[in-house]
Amino acid sequence: MEEVRLYPGESIDDAYREMKKYRKQTGETCFVHFNSAILYSYDSRNTCYIKVTGKSKKEFDKYRKEELRRIKRKERLFKARIPKLIKEYRKKARSIIAEEYLDVWDNAVPIRLNDLYHGWDLRCMLELVQVLNREDPEEDRFKACKELLESQDHSGCSYNLVSKSLASIHKDGEKFIEYLKKEVQ
Repeated sequence: MEEVRLYPGESIDDAYREMKKYRKQTGETCFVHFNSAILYSYDSRNTCYIKVTGKSKKEFDKYRKEELRRIKRKERLFKARIPKLIKEYRKKARSIIAEEYLDVWDNAVPIRLNDLYHGWDLRCMLELVQVLNREDPEEDRFKACKELLESQDHSGCSYNLVSKSLASIHKDGEKFIEYLKKEVQ
């Protein structure tokens, strides 16, 4: 039995169509690996959905529609809170970030609140600046800051965004980035 290969990002419907196309062209049964399920060309579309999602196609479509509605509602509610959050993050920074970096911070806040992370990275940066502000020896502060950064559950993208942003909002930000580079080697 031939395995039909799918490209990353293809849907259950794509898998179903490709198997039906193969079977029509060759007259042979085939299969695809889809996530942890094996789908066969003799499976109905509904069976494929049940194998992959545990729901029929109709149930899955209803679930997806409800999820999209929930996500859009959540996004609308968050967007409505942005003006208040901008004020809160700017106010909180006044007791953490040095005066000479506040313009950069104030400009970044609305941008960060409107991105994928919804400002989560702002909170992370403020926590890290608090560690960098300690009176401890530089090596101790950098070590503690690195440990905190690693405990914040960043993706590779957010890790880089947050760590490199420190250079723009703290006098030791550049040195800390160099410290991170040395620690990786």
